Amino acid sequence: MQAMTIAALLAAAASTASAAECQMAKAVYGQAGSNWTLQFTPIPRDAAANQVAAFTVELPNSGDALVGAVHVPNGFGSSSGWIDEPACTASADEVRDDPEVCALWHATVYALDGEVLGQLPQDDSVPAPAQILLPEFAEAVWYSLRRDAEWAGDQAPGDAFTFARCAD
Repeated sequence: MQAMTIAALLAAAASTASAAECQMAKAVYGQAGSNWTLQFTPIPRDAAANQVAAFTVELPNSGDALVGAVHVPNGFGSSSGWIDEPACTASADEVRDDPEVCALWHATVYALDGEVLGQLPQDDSVPAPAQILLPEFAEAVWYSLRRDAEWAGDQAPGDAFTFARCAD
C-alpha cells in the first residue's frame, strides 16, 4: 500500500509542470487568499493585431468568468490589460465614443520571474512567468456587484496570481 502511495505521488509530481516548462498560453494561476484563478488561453484568430495574450479570470463565488485581453498599443510600450463587464449593454456608438464604457478593469499587466518585475511577455508561446500582477484588479471587483460574494467568509482576494499548473 505504501509503495502505491509513493508511486502515485511521484507520478503526480512528474505530471505537474513548473512555470518554466509551461507555455504562457496554457498557464493557470491561483491566489493564496482566494479561490480566484487566472488562466491564459490561446489568442483568438480574430483578435486585434496588437493583442499579445488572452486570459480568463474565474470568480467562483459569484459564478463569473471574466474574459480579458492584453494589447501592446502601436506594437510597443506597456502591456495593457482589459477586462470588460460580461453583461455590458452599450451600443457600438457608445463604445466608439468611450472605449472604457464597458470596462471592469484596465491597467498595465506585469510579470514576476525570479526577482525581476517586468512587462508581460509579448509572445504567449514563451515560458510562463512565476507570477502575474493585475494592479487594482481586486479593487475593481470590490466596487462591482460581486463584493458580497467574492469577499465572503475568509476570502481575501488580491492583485497577484501565482503559477499553479499547466493546462492540458
